[in-house]
Amino acid sequence: MQSHGLSQLDATSLALMVRIILVIVYGCFHSTSIAQVTYHNHIKPILEKNCTSCHSKGNIGPMVLDTYDDVASYAQMINFVTRNQFMPPFKADYSKVAYANKRSLTDTELDLIEEWIQSGLLEGSSPGSEEYQHQPKKEKYDTLICMAEAFEHYGIYYDQYQAFVLPIDIQEDKKVNQINFLPGNKEIVRSAYISIAEKGNAQKMDDWDPRYGYYSYGGLGFEAKQSQWHSWMPNTPSTKLRPNEFLYLPKESEFILQLHYGPFGEVQKDSSCIALSFEEDSSITSQLQNVPIISTQFLKDQFLLPKGEKIRYSSSFYIPTETKLKSITPLAHLLCKQWEIFAVLPDKSTISLLSIDDWDFHWREKYIFNEYITLPK
Repeated sequence: MQSHGLSQLDATSLALMVRIILVIVYGCFHSTSIAQVTYHNHIKPILEKNCTSCHSKGNIGPMVLDTYDDVASYAQMINFVTRNQFMPPFKADYSKVAYANKRSLTDTELDLIEEWIQSGLLEGSSPGSEEYQHQPKKEKYDTLICMAEAFEHYGIYYDQYQAFVLPIDIQEDKKVNQINFLPGNKEIVRSAYISIAEKGNAQKMDDWDPRYGYYSYGGLGFEAKQSQWHSWMPNTPSTKLRPNEFLYLPKESEFILQLHYGPFGEVQKDSSCIALSFEEDSSITSQLQNVPIISTQFLKDQFLLPKGEKIRYSSSFYIPTETKLKSITPLAHLLCKQWEIFAVLPDKSTISLLSIDDWDFHWREKYIFNEYITLPK
């Protein structure tokens, strides 16, 4: 009897303990499911990672998403365009190639946006003032090379292309380990290409155009030392090279800065700059170089497309030495619909470098590989 009484007591205690454990576990799961999704804690980090490089004050995005009020006003539209993968734009097929600058929202991030809307667009507590949060990070550079004067945009709904000669005041060859193009007017600057030319090579072109700089659609109008030494797109960050790499900048040269100014409804001005930092370590030997792998010359001056037909243009570039690819920048205009770029190895196998099924001229950018792609000679 005594033993039986002890067993009943143990059973009662055990049942009570189980109930307490279940209540605690339920409480944990319950509190997780109703955790409040707020703008500052959940939504803002998603937007800063994927959206505000374009959708911020002074940038090219059609609406500003800098503050809680901005985002709350467009919340339903943000949910729609992200859920349907219209935004953020990233045209390359990243199932074939891994890109370091890929923009896409995870299922968890999409669910957070939807839950934020359904729970009433809660703002939450701000870790700091909005004004402070959106101050750009100041970086130190060894030299800043700027346009000599402001260029006046036409102020009509028309794309403009202008090249500017920028003198480089260096007395010896330099190794550049960081380059940052700084657009003076982010509302109209759509892209930038920086080439290196010998001093005076662009003078005739510059003299021909009475405005500051000279009209330049496509090529420079002459053969440059290094064509497209560096390129910039609106959502491309500053280029800080890896510790063992550099871009070569020869003395007795000048920059040719080609700018694409996008359409705008009123007169605008731009005065852009190029910021450089130099590598002083003479043991650094890995030189990066931008190489145009497809030239417009392959079109053979023939660009008449028969109605109702799809035309495929192709070109190839032979690599003379082992090469490590860091990024690739496709550039075509309004008639282009698709891209397929790949490397054919000596054994005839192929490596995909870029695949775009719905090319859009307005969303061109530099695609940076997650890891360098090594190609043999």
